[in-house]
Amino acid sequence: MIEYNDLFTKFRDEIASEVDEKTPEITKKIKTFFASEFSNYFVAPSSKEKEFLVDIFVSTRNPRKLGEDSNAGDFKVILVAESELGGEGGGAQGYLKRNVFEDFAKLLVIQSEYKVLIFTSLPYYKENDHLEKRICEINSIYKNAGCPGDILLIHLHATSQKTPNGHPTNPKVSLKRDTMSAYVLSNSLSVQRLA
Repeated sequence: MIEYNDLFTKFRDEIASEVDEKTPEITKKIKTFFASEFSNYFVAPSSKEKEFLVDIFVSTRNPRKLGEDSNAGDFKVILVAESELGGEGGGAQGYLKRNVFEDFAKLLVIQSEYKVLIFTSLPYYKENDHLEKRICEINSIYKNAGCPGDILLIHLHATSQKTPNGHPTNPKVSLKRDTMSAYVLSNSLSVQRLA
């Protein structure tokens, strides 16, 4: 059994860095963390596997090989995770929010014992408490969807960046330990903030 608080603590300890890194390197670190943490299972992507359905897919067996033997009955999805840190077209607040909510929707429709959304957010002009607002919006969607099971949200702080001609570009994501936060969405409880 996975405890979300333990998973977040391990994630933060492994990913945290005082050095600024570009989004592709951060994404690689995230995927490497899950491949290492769940090395006793099939993990996509990994050094041997490309992505399957979502950014991170952990199961008891390789889903691409289910028809190759008679043990298909022991297939179980353990964990799925989506990561949205801005990337292409994600530099403007609205685009980033749309991309985060699209990735969250994938978690709502995929059957898995554990689900994780790793994301960042940017405030709209003069918007206060934007993270709390995003968490409330995500929780509202979660509650209305009737999704079974809890979902872990891991937020990585980011700041807006602009190109020399003033257009939004990829946000600058921080991996500083004290800027990471985590929340658990639960049907039986209100949103829980983790330490």
